[in-house]
Amino acid sequence: MKTKRLLKKQRTLTVALLRRIMLVTLLLNMSQISTWAKEDPTNSITKVHATNLTAVQPSVEFVPITYNEVTLSRTHSFNSFYTLNLLGVAFMPDNGLYYVSSGGSSSYVISTIHEDGTLIAGTPASSIDKRGIWYNPTTGNIEIQGYASSYLATVTIGSDSLVASETQIPGFVLETMVNSQSAFAFDFDDYELIQYNSGTIRRYSRADGSFLGTIDLTIPSGSSIASSSIGYTGILNQEYAIFDKTNSRILMYSKASHALTQVVKFDEPISIWDYGFSYTDGVFFLSNGATAVGFRYISDKLSGNQKVNVGATDSIISSIEYADSIISWELKKGEEEWTTLPVTGTTITHLYDEVNQWTFRISYFFEGDTMLSNEVTVQSKYAQTITFDSLVEMAMTDEDQTLIASANSGSDIIYSSSNESIATIVTGKVHPVGVGSCTITASAAENQLYWAAEDQTHEVTIKSQGQTITFNALSSKIFGDADFEPGATTTSNLVMSYSSSDNSVATIVEGKIHITGAGTCTIYADQQGNTTYAAAKQVSQELTVNKADATITLGSLSATYDGDAKTASATTNPADLNVDFTYDGSS
Repeated sequence: MKTKRLLKKQRTLTVALLRRIMLVTLLLNMSQISTWAKEDPTNSITKVHATNLTAVQPSVEFVPITYNEVTLSRTHSFNSFYTLNLLGVAFMPDNGLYYVSSGGSSSYVISTIHEDGTLIAGTPASSIDKRGIWYNPTTGNIEIQGYASSYLATVTIGSDSLVASETQIPGFVLETMVNSQSAFAFDFDDYELIQYNSGTIRRYSRADGSFLGTIDLTIPSGSSIASSSIGYTGILNQEYAIFDKTNSRILMYSKASHALTQVVKFDEPISIWDYGFSYTDGVFFLSNGATAVGFRYISDKLSGNQKVNVGATDSIISSIEYADSIISWELKKGEEEWTTLPVTGTTITHLYDEVNQWTFRISYFFEGDTMLSNEVTVQSKYAQTITFDSLVEMAMTDEDQTLIASANSGSDIIYSSSNESIATIVTGKVHPVGVGSCTITASAAENQLYWAAEDQTHEVTIKSQGQTITFNALSSKIFGDADFEPGATTTSNLVMSYSSSDNSVATIVEGKIHITGAGTCTIYADQQGNTTYAAAKQVSQELTVNKADATITLGSLSATYDGDAKTASATTNPADLNVDFTYDGSS
C-alpha cells in the first residue's frame, strides 16, 4: 500500500509543488487571512479544512468547497470463527490484537485476530447477542453492547489474549433506545455512547445510560445509512463517521459544527460491505457479514500527553506517513496569537515553563493536493504531592486518632475510609467502629494551578479492648444449701457465663450455682467479648460440697405383748435414707 501511495504522490508532485509554492508564499499571512475571512463573511476561501487553515490564490474568485474527498486502499482483511453476522472490530492497544464480534445469537463468538489477519481463536459469549464493540481507554477494557436491550458488558481478556469472560456493567440502564438493531459507537473524548437513527445522532452517558440529546446531521440526498453505520474517530472536526452503503463512502462530520467536513471513498468496489461498520486504531472496518475489510485513514493524528507538569519537557508526535509533506507547526499559548515553530519532522518537543494551556497545530498535504491540519491541546500545571503520616493501631475504646497530612499546594486534604464498618472519618480523625483493618486515603483535588495529587494511603488496624475477670474463691457448701451467685466480675462489665466440671456435684441454673450432691468440682467463669472487647481469659474456682447431717425419728415403739414379733418404724431427714434396726444390740 505504501508503494502505491508513493507512486500516487509522485504523480501529483507537479500539482502539489505549484500549490506549495503559492501556499508557502502566503503562510506568513495565514492568520491574517483567517481573521479577515471571519470578519468579512462575504469573502470565502478555496477549501474548508479541519481547523479553517486556508490557502489563498490571488486574483481568483473564491468559491467555497464544503468538504474534502480522499480515497483509501485496503490495509486489513479479517475473518471470524463464525462466517455470518460479523459486525464490529475493536483494537486492544495493550496486546496489539483485534477483537471481532459476531451478532445474531448469544452463542456467537468474539474472535481474537492478529493485525495480519491471522485468526488466533474464538471464544463463545455467555449471555449477550452483540451489536457494538469498542475499546474504552478509561477502563482499559473492551466493551460490548447488546441487541434490543440496555445491556452493556466488560470483556475480560485473559493472559492468553483470548476473551475470558463478559460481565454486565452495574448501574448502566440505557434510556429510550429507538432501534433494537443499532450498533453503538463510543465517544472516548466525552465518555458518551452514540447511536445513528434516521439522520440523527443520539447521545447517551456511558456512565449510567441516561439520554443526553440529539444531533441532527445533513445527509446528502441519495444516501442510505443503516443503524449500525456509525463510528467515532476523535479526529478534530471529523469526529463522527457515517457509512453510506449506497454510494460506498464514509461521511465525516464535525462534532462542533455538525457540518459535513470530509468524504472518504475507496479504490475498490465495496457495494456489498454494508453489514457492519466501525472505526478503531485509525482504521475504518466494513463487513459483509463474513469478512471485515479495513482501510487505514491517513488523516493526521497528534499524540502525546495532554496533561503535563510545569517544568517538564515533552513531545507531540504526528502520525502522518510523509514528513516532507508538513507545511508548518504552530503553537498558541493560552489566548495569545499563533506562533510558527521550526519544522523538524513529525515530532515537536516543548518545555512547559508555566501554568497554561498550549495548543499545537500541524498543517500538511494529504494525497498530494489536499491540505489538512489538526490540533491538540496540552494543559500544564504544577505537580501536587501529599505527605501523610503513618497511623498507629487502635483499640475500640481509644479516642479518635488525628490524621496528619499536607499537600505542597496548601490545598485541603480529603480523607476517606475503605471500610466504614471498621473506621470512619470524623472531623479529620479516625473513629473506630468495628474490629479489623481498613485503608485510610488522603487526597487533594486538582485546582487552577495544581494537578490532582496521587492519593496516599495508610492502613489502620482496630483491635478489641482487653478485659479481665475477677473470680474470688468459693466457700464450701453443705448439700442442701440454696442456689447462690458465683460472684465473678469483669472490667468490661459485660455479663458473665459459668460452667461446672461435674454436674453430679453442681450445675448452673440461670447464672447461679445449684448443688446436686456432695463432692468437689470446678466452676469456670467466662466472658466471650463483643465488637468492642476481646474474650476474657477464663478463670476457675474449686467448689466443695459437704454432706449434710441426717436425723432419724423412730416410731411404733410401744406395743402389747401377744407373743408375736413387733416392728418399729423410722423417718429420715433427708427422706428415704436406709435405716438398720437393732434391739439390745441384736438385729
